[in-house]
Order: sequence, then structure tokens, then C-alpha cells
Amino acid sequence: MVDTLARSAQDIGAGITTSSKRARFWLLTVAAVDVLLVISSMVALNAALPDIAVQTSASQTQLTWIVDGYTLVLACLLLPAGALGDRYGRRGALLVGLAIFAVASLSPTIFDSPVQIIIARAAAGIGAAFIMPATLSLLTAAFPKSERNKAVGIWAGVASSGAIFGFMGTGLLLRYFSWESIFYGFAAAALALFIATCTISSSRDETATPLDWVGAVLIGAAVAVFVFGVVEAPVRGWTHPVVWSCMSAGVVLAAAFAVVELRRKHPLLDVRLFSRPDFATGSVGITFLFFANFGFFFVAMEYMQLILGYSSLQTALALTPLAVPIMVLGATMHLYLPKVGLRVAVTLGLL
Repeated sequence: MVDTLARSAQDIGAGITTSSKRARFWLLTVAAVDVLLVISSMVALNAALPDIAVQTSASQTQLTWIVDGYTLVLACLLLPAGALGDRYGRRGALLVGLAIFAVASLSPTIFDSPVQIIIARAAAGIGAAFIMPATLSLLTAAFPKSERNKAVGIWAGVASSGAIFGFMGTGLLLRYFSWESIFYGFAAAALALFIATCTISSSRDETATPLDWVGAVLIGAAVAVFVFGVVEAPVRGWTHPVVWSCMSAGVVLAAAFAVVELRRKHPLLDVRLFSRPDFATGSVGITFLFFANFGFFFVAMEYMQLILGYSSLQTALALTPLAVPIMVLGATMHLYLPKVGLRVAVTLGLL
């Protein structure tokens, strides 16, 4: 995925950009729903945590890791999993990710202790790490330059509204079934998407360089220990030695990753890209956007359910209108972005 983004101005993947319009539309549909599954899975369990706590006797720390174990593993493996897909085939990476995700999602319906659920969610994160970057790389390779912004805009709009769809699906399931139904739903969706993914064209980077395993280990470790510190902070306190030492270690490992990548002939991520204002601004902007979005959803959901007394379904319905502008603006990005410019669009979005 990194290779793809770095060459976004070029007509990459020329081997499949000649596919028919119908084939590209089907590819966009499958890729968008694939990434929707990944994003919705990040938040879907929040509404089910009270039921999980009662039935499994999970502690507050265990409940936190049931939710965050998935995201942590996804963040750690996103870069290397994307690089593997670029090198050995993006559709293959998607299929591997969906298979892992489906099996991992079924596991909590059989092994239902808190620790086993945490392990299953972490395994699902491995699958998600293969799915998410492969969807974007497939789109940028399949669509010609003239249509690429539109396709990526739709992909981004669906991904950004994934949390809303996750809440909605969870609310509907919890209204009629137990919390295990969420995992059955994930597994069924992954299986259906596995079948659909078999029908799309594949691509890979024909000029791919050897994978930088040292860089992959360093960035994975940096993300893991830093996020571990952040997740443990509400439980242990921000001044706890474990918290600040993990966060400090994460920063040190990230710095080591940058130094190593600067010296690599074939880096996993060319950190020089961050010297480009557009790349650096986009990276920082999307980071703050995710912080704000998921922070808002977490607080808003807790407020609606615990203070206002909303059910899971009512909470999902109350948040649903947020998905409308996200999807509309994402799908029409190719129309207004050339007119207003990237700087104005990003500034207004962050405001």
C-alpha cells in the first residue's frame, strides 16, 4: 500500500486498468464493503460490552482489551501486510485476510472466556491488516488516473462511515439475539465477501523490492508498545511507570525505525515522504481525524446509553445521520476538490 501511495501520480497497475467499467464498479463495491467490515468491527463490540461482562465475568481491563486488541494488532501489521499484498498479489492478501477474520470471528462463539475472546479479537486484527491496505491498492491499480480520485473518495467515504454501520448492525443484533450473534455476523459477512472477492481481478507491484523485515519489526514494535501504554493509561494512570515507559519506548523505536529506513536501499516506508507538505499534512490530518471520530463515538455512545437511557439500536439510529455527509462528500470529492483545492478542503474538514 505504501508503494502504491508513493506513486499515486503515476498510472500504476497498467495491466488491469484496461478492465471494463462494469468490472471496475464491481471491484469498487467489493473493496468498499471489505473495508467497511474492517472499520465496523473496530466499534461494533462497544455496545455489547455490558452483556459480555455479565456472561463472562470479564474485568474492566479485559473488556478494554477485547475492544482494543483488534485495533492494536491491525495497527502493528498494517504496513508489512500491505507490503506483502503489493509484492505477492493483492487479491490473495484479501482472501487470506478474510479467511483469518472469519475463523477468528467464530472462535468467541466456541471459546468464550475473556482471555480467549481477546486472543480471537487479536487474530481478527491480523486478518484486518491484510484486508484494509489491499482494498485501496487494488483500487489505485485498477482505476485510470482520471477516475482514481472518485474511486478513492467513495472508498474513503464508506470507510469513514463504517463506525455508524457497525453501531447499526450491533444494535439490530442485540435487540433480538445475544452478544455471540455479533461474531456470527462478522463470520458470515467475511465468508460472503471471500466468495465475492474471488470474482475480482488481482494485481501486484511488478517492480516490488524485497520486503524490509527489520523495518517491519521496528514499526510493529513501536506501535505495539506505544498503544499498549495508551490503552493501559485509564486503568493504571498516566503517571504509572508501565504507561510512560511503554510510550517512551514506542517513541524510541519509531525513531530507530526512521533511522534504519533512511539507510535502507529498499525501505518499508520512505520516511522522506514526510518532507512533502501534502503527504505530511495528510498523514497528520487523518491521524487527528481518527482520534476525534473514535473518541466522539465512544463518549457519545456511553452518554446516550448510560445517561439518556437509549438502547443499542436507538443509539445507532441517533448516530446514523452522521454517515450522510461523510458518504456524500466522499463520493463527490472528485467534483469539488479540483475547484476548491486540497488546502481549502483539508482546512475546512479539520475545522
